[in-house]
Amino acid sequence: MQISLENKFLKDWSPSREVNFYPPSQGPLAVYGKSQFFDTIDYAVDAFQRLDTSIGSFYHVNEDSPVLNFCLTEYAKGEVWGSNQSYIFNPRRVVDCMEISVPPAPRNGTPPLSELLKGIEDERDVARVEAFVLAMGAEKRRPPEEERDVAPFHFDLKTFLLERNKTLNFDALLRADLSFTIKTVNFRRALPMDRPDCYQMAITISLDNEDHDGQVNLAP
Repeated sequence: MQISLENKFLKDWSPSREVNFYPPSQGPLAVYGKSQFFDTIDYAVDAFQRLDTSIGSFYHVNEDSPVLNFCLTEYAKGEVWGSNQSYIFNPRRVVDCMEISVPPAPRNGTPPLSELLKGIEDERDVARVEAFVLAMGAEKRRPPEEERDVAPFHFDLKTFLLERNKTLNFDALLRADLSFTIKTVNFRRALPMDRPDCYQMAITISLDNEDHDGQVNLAP
């Protein structure tokens, strides 16, 4: 499941990274430009909003108001002037966390349980469907007026920070963490007496700039 999530949320993730080589065939997944940094966060937030495009059964914990948490860890002061090699530096670390709310992805909702059970006679299949509906916390279809087309959502970190009077100073930035929680129901290898596995997963995508060497490592 980890590979599926990495493919879903990490921009520029390559299938070659799913095979372990020694020595490694390529370096760590990282970003090197400011635009890459912003694009990486934008991509992950957009992917979180559109969980419905996944083949895997991934869902928001709160489907009506999905949220993520974005935290910046920075030096209290860090400014560099390359022209004369001067700087201002305060090594104290400051963490600033902000909540990102995204609109619910367009969906038709889960049909009533009675409709899902139509034509199902095997008690084992009935148990699986009941477990699915219970885990998803939904037995009612969304009202028709809510099933209308919605303009595509696209997150923009630059705009998000600007609206909060926040300036991203890469000289002072130590790390950025994007955290969220999703849930899933897994039907894999269900034996006759088994029920599907239900998981709630806490995920953090980290951009590590601790070394300040121009390479910001990306890790799920």
